[in-house]
Amino acid sequence: MGLDKKKIDQLPEFNIADHINTADEAQEYLQEALREGLSSWLVSLGDIAKSVGMKELAERSGLHRENIYRVFKEGANPSVKTVDKLIKAMGIRLKMVV
Repeated sequence: MGLDKKKIDQLPEFNIADHINTADEAQEYLQEALREGLSSWLVSLGDIAKSVGMKELAERSGLHRENIYRVFKEGANPSVKTVDKLIKAMGIRLKMVV
């Protein structure tokens, strides 16, 4: 018995943002993404931003919603200051170990 392509196409698309519900889950997700590299980490941060909600994140961070969307577009190179505002608004703490 093979896979039914029609049934597969009808499955809802998996969206990680729907499954990040706590700050601990967000931190764990970011930590794992960082192991893959900085660009992967930024994509993961965008997923967490979606789980919070862009409108809510804009209010918490003081950034315009359109600017937040731009931060997470492919190829974006956001400033450290902008990323700092966003992670604080998401309730995430970064810890650097050298």
